[in-house]
Amino acid sequence: MSLRIVELGPIPPPEGGVSRHIASLSDVSTARGHFCTLISTTRVAPEDRREGNFYPRSPVELVSILRESDAEIFHLHVGGEISLRVLALALAVAKTAKHSVLTMHSGGFPEAISQASIFRRKFTASILKKFDRVIAVTDEIANAIRELGIRTDALETIPPYALCPPDPNVRIEKDLEDFIAAHSPLIVAIGSLETEYAPLEQIAALKSLIEEFPKLGLVIAGEGEMRETVVKTLAEVRLNEHVHLPGNLDHDRCLHLLAKADVALRTTRFDGDAISVRESLFLGTPVLATRVGTRPDCVHFIEELSPTAIANGIQAVLALPRKEKGISQADLSQIKRVVEIYERVIGS
Repeated sequence: MSLRIVELGPIPPPEGGVSRHIASLSDVSTARGHFCTLISTTRVAPEDRREGNFYPRSPVELVSILRESDAEIFHLHVGGEISLRVLALALAVAKTAKHSVLTMHSGGFPEAISQASIFRRKFTASILKKFDRVIAVTDEIANAIRELGIRTDALETIPPYALCPPDPNVRIEKDLEDFIAAHSPLIVAIGSLETEYAPLEQIAALKSLIEEFPKLGLVIAGEGEMRETVVKTLAEVRLNEHVHLPGNLDHDRCLHLLAKADVALRTTRFDGDAISVRESLFLGTPVLATRVGTRPDCVHFIEELSPTAIANGIQAVLALPRKEKGISQADLSQIKRVVEIYERVIGS
């Protein structure tokens, strides 16, 4: 039976953890014979818009698109701050859909909801209960949702990752390729130029390592509101030659970048189950991360988010024996689990 599915969230481009998850769901759903439509719930630049997707300009236009849809199931993806605006969107999706699924990607949700008022907790719970299924990407998020009174049979914990080797037909842009060739060891951070990803702390850590590693390079992939501050800081500390800011990269180029890295950084202030961490380990690249969210086995941790801790962590990882990187078989099992939920919900 072919299903008509609508995925709502921060659809790619640009690439990010949630948008990559949505793209993987679309690919796997299509491969199983279903029809998948993507609707953006965030602002997308005109040049990034793709034919066949929907980019509503207002909540009213979004609701209109949902009402006109003939899809059997809507799947809403939410991350970051779960604001009243996000809850209103979730309510609109659940009330409009024939069947509905919500995935909670926000690593900050457990702490935020535990500190929320009784009214906010009850309001959030009342909306989540309207969905046929709620998916949490980590056990911590699932526990927080369960404490709101969501039925166990309506709640699933499914990590959001899909693991694939880099496409050999995709090439990295020349300026980035030249930077990689000129720097060793290479440190890579996939995220964004936002406070929660600690780009300034990463740069300060790099400065303290240059004397020991004079050809050290750091690539911070992603965009954000801190770009101007980061560029200014690099000029002030004279690290422009050691740090590359390629902006938003598509998924295939991120995979090539992670595969070439000597260390992948995930120094976040809060997190879910970061796809870039899973991908780095899959590609044979060691990961240095803060101990937040869900981290898989083999990750190297720093216990505080400071330049000194990051620098010491990088030194420790680089001192370990190097392992030869090989090509592993793709793992789409977690994505298939979500698509199977669609099929069960419709078939029930």
